[in-house]
Amino acid sequence: MKNRGQLRPRTRELYELLLRRHVLPTLGEVALSDLSPSGIRSWHAELYSGKRPGASTTAKAYRLLRTILSTALEDGLLVQNPCLIEGAGVERAPERPIATIEQVYALADAIEPRHRLMVILATLGGLRLGELLGLRRGDVDVEHASVRVDQQALELKSGQRLTGPPKTDAGRRIVALPQQVVDELEAHLDRWTATEAGALLFTDADGEPLSRRVWNMRWQA
Repeated sequence: MKNRGQLRPRTRELYELLLRRHVLPTLGEVALSDLSPSGIRSWHAELYSGKRPGASTTAKAYRLLRTILSTALEDGLLVQNPCLIEGAGVERAPERPIATIEQVYALADAIEPRHRLMVILATLGGLRLGELLGLRRGDVDVEHASVRVDQQALELKSGQRLTGPPKTDAGRRIVALPQQVVDELEAHLDRWTATEAGALLFTDADGEPLSRRVWNMRWQA
């Protein structure tokens, strides 16, 4: 992974976690030349059969291992990639229920008032949490009923906050908003957001950047 400088910080953090917890304990001491399809199948079956880490994490760990061994193959360290399990890298997450508009506004009414708009924008604007936490006053165009998404806020396990572009070019976009969201947006700007263009749209009670981890804990509480 050290040679993959293009990895985003959160992706690198995830890969290091997958390696440490799910790959290296079983395969870390096995020489590349000794890795075999049957050995990979045994490792995968052991992960997949347990309650932890779960099917989604198992698929991620398998994809990571397959990618690492593909690089070893390209570098001439292997004669073939032993990761041959069809479909093992595909995540099959169960379909999530969709909240009704009534449920969305019930949640918005129940949450802390300064975070009300986050619930509404996430649902009716389709914004992810990192995109919401990266929004600034200058990204809001009330006149044209839209917000510009061109950055997102990330938070590493160390607590370090990073702001950068979306994962893909398609992530940079202008999001059109219905009028009821614009009304909420104007009320939020007037009450909770500082006047300068670079002011974050969503902050904590002290005006500091909202911690993703704190938000997640409040959401789950």
